[in-house]
Amino acid sequence: MRGPSIASDAERMLQLRCIVCHLPFDFARNETAVVLRHIAYGYDFVHAHHESTALKWIFVDPEFDRPEFTHDSRRASILDVAPPDGWTAVMPQPPERVAEGDLISFQPLGLWVLVEHRDGSRYVEGLVRDPEWESEPGGAEFPEGENGPRDAVGYAPSAGHAGPARLARWESIISARHHGNHVPPSRHLPPLEFERSAALSLGRP
Repeated sequence: MRGPSIASDAERMLQLRCIVCHLPFDFARNETAVVLRHIAYGYDFVHAHHESTALKWIFVDPEFDRPEFTHDSRRASILDVAPPDGWTAVMPQPPERVAEGDLISFQPLGLWVLVEHRDGSRYVEGLVRDPEWESEPGGAEFPEGENGPRDAVGYAPSAGHAGPARLARWESIISARHHGNHVPPSRHLPPLEFERSAALSLGRP
């Protein structure tokens, strides 16, 4: 989204930076952020011309001692970003809380991102990065993950904006995933405009 809403939210937006040169990505000038998966943590991003450098880094740890970053099996790159505008990812509570009937928590988003998948499709999803992980490699997370039991089941404008029908839908997804079923999240998204959207087909299942 490019316009007044970005300007008003600029200070609150998560800024994506290259893990190698530490410069922010200039999506307005058609730069893309290559998605890399950390061997032990989450995700990070790199300019294409620094990609080979990042892939050579070794994660020095007795448990791993292997390349720190690899390509993600699904997500290839981020093409553009938009401010979160107060939206949250709807997350399952830890198993012990779920067992007590407390199923859902809300995690504030850092950004909306337009992701290009390895099959060429484009998909809009949320991105988070805890402030304490701001400068740590692999500190970003896609809440939707791999649609597993610990991954997001949908999005909400805030923790207080969820009617009974939507709560029931989220809870049904959590229950199905805990029984081993691969169920996609509920895709209720706000209206988003990306500068590059005119030339791209956005995936909104």
